[in-house]
Amino acid sequence: MKKLIYKILARLKKIVLFPREVVNYFSIGKHLVNNTHSKVSPALLLAFQYEDNEFSRKDVIIRYLALKDKFINNDSKGLPLYQKLMSERFKEKPFHNKEEDSLDGVYLNMKTNGFNKDFPIPVNSSFKLLDGSHRLAAAIINGIEELPICIVPTRNKVLFKKELLKQYNFNRDELALIKKTEEELFLNLGVYFPIIIWPTAYHLKNEIELDLGFETKCKFELDLDAKEFTAFVREIYKIDDIADWKVDKKLEAMTSQQNKISVIFIDFLLPNYRKKGINQALISKTGEKLKQDIRTKYKQKIENYIYDIIIHTGDNYLHSKKIVEITRSFLNEK
Repeated sequence: MKKLIYKILARLKKIVLFPREVVNYFSIGKHLVNNTHSKVSPALLLAFQYEDNEFSRKDVIIRYLALKDKFINNDSKGLPLYQKLMSERFKEKPFHNKEEDSLDGVYLNMKTNGFNKDFPIPVNSSFKLLDGSHRLAAAIINGIEELPICIVPTRNKVLFKKELLKQYNFNRDELALIKKTEEELFLNLGVYFPIIIWPTAYHLKNEIELDLGFETKCKFELDLDAKEFTAFVREIYKIDDIADWKVDKKLEAMTSQQNKISVIFIDFLLPNYRKKGINQALISKTGEKLKQDIRTKYKQKIENYIYDIIIHTGDNYLHSKKIVEITRSFLNEK
């Protein structure tokens, strides 16, 4: 039986698998091939870097902040944090790197030539980073949407959690800046998942937020006129390619309400995905269950309830990122 399984999986090794399938693939045994290549978005890769409910690769955030401040903001806050990190890491053995391999060099080379697919980022069988934090940070700053990764069948991992940074003498203000940068980055990339509470359920928003069961990372409140509200709803459902008649029906059911919307961004920690429909797009099963639970609990409290006029959320990181952009665009119009 083991030989049969090995033969089947060996034939599949060239197929690009969805990350959770890859994890299951390697869990069968270390005797399988040592390298499987795939591509993932930076948001998805970052979402895998959690350990005990904490983002465990603070070094990526420090590198990102250093690059952002130097090349985007013309600020000097981030670079000293990077220098402290490298100094503490290599205190016993000084770190000397060629300029082309340094943080600046990696960023500038990637800006000119793109991500070198011949050097994929290595991750373990649970998608924890083994190396490549400089390249990941540079890719994010350069707006690269897909990263080549190489999955190595090992449980080894490299952690840079808050406690380690404290050992490296990062003070409270520095840790707060790193945390703030992390949350802003995750919001902008779509790592945090949006829960849109429609006007029909706005009066229940505090109860619903408590029932979500995940930490709220950010919250936007919209108070729109009728025209803006219609435009917002259509923009949101355009992401899902929902038929116009279905959107019209939802709008009709919500037109008698005040046009107040709460957009809450929560941290799923690691969404559980499945592939959806003919196009095999990713959809979070965690998000699906959450929507179903909220709708089931609150539909009796909604007058003239029809399906899907309580809450809405995106299916994946791409949807989440677009919802952030749409929400901000309507905030900026005020």
